[in-house]
Amino acid sequence: MEYSMMSLLALVLGISTFAIYNGQNKPPVRKIEGKTVAVIGASSGIGRQTALQFAQKGSNLLLVARRLEQLAIVKAECEQVNPKIKVELVCGDITKETTRSDIQAALNIKFGGVDFLILNAGIISVSSINNMLSINEQTLSVSDSTVSEPHDSPSVDLNKFNAFLDRILSVNFRAPVDIANSLLPYLYRSRGSIVVVSSVAAIISAPTRSIYCASKAALNGYFQSLRQELSKHGVHVALVCPGTVDTDLRSSAVDLSSDTNTHSPVKISGSKTGKASPKYCAEIILDAAVNNKNIVIFPAKYKISVYLNTFFPNLIDYFAKKKYGY
Repeated sequence: MEYSMMSLLALVLGISTFAIYNGQNKPPVRKIEGKTVAVIGASSGIGRQTALQFAQKGSNLLLVARRLEQLAIVKAECEQVNPKIKVELVCGDITKETTRSDIQAALNIKFGGVDFLILNAGIISVSSINNMLSINEQTLSVSDSTVSEPHDSPSVDLNKFNAFLDRILSVNFRAPVDIANSLLPYLYRSRGSIVVVSSVAAIISAPTRSIYCASKAALNGYFQSLRQELSKHGVHVALVCPGTVDTDLRSSAVDLSSDTNTHSPVKISGSKTGKASPKYCAEIILDAAVNNKNIVIFPAKYKISVYLNTFFPNLIDYFAKKKYGY
């Protein structure tokens, strides 16, 4: 009981100190009208809404995604919102070097650089580790009495697991890192800003989201270090970490077909209600870019969960397992 009270007191003091510190010495607000914004992953959901938000503020846009037809629709929507802005497209897979080169060339030739880089593209995973490894019920049901007896070697499909892992890391981690790194000379010149759309999953893990959590944790770690290194050059890096968002992200799961119980996104465990809207996320992204926020966790219940996880990790584990049916 005494330990719990001390932990709670430390939590309150920590939050209070953070709030006071966060409200002091804020850097100047960045101007976005007439600036160039590259939105990676702009064809739907958060990326589409982010493009519209910047268009309303008078920013010129480079929109990047795989689906040309949907990109063209977003381009038309942005031009309708603000006919005065310039909107260009790059269609391609950001895990391919050719697409990343096209992004760099478009920004250089058509805009002369970039002021804001929004890294929003991402995919998810939704299967348990056992399913990704193809560990069957027979392996899981071996009784204690047979452990010391000879039996068939258990089968573990590492190739399938690593294929899922490689794919999610290539989209969620390596591609954003490569894009940001290739554009650093332009960002140095403009003293620009990078906004990384990450996830609460980077901080609090969950069942059936193992490799997704790992990819987002890697993303956070890299870009937080990058922020520390770039600050002296006037370049800012913001991490935006939403909880569950009302998008079709689950339909892009790398491992969707590996679990017969979750072949449909509708059947996937997780949040069914209380999701943040893409428009709200876009507002958070724009605010983080303009006001040089370091890390933004939202909605409020997820921010509270992150603080609680520091002092009561077992409690957060309990709720995470309950949420995902474990």
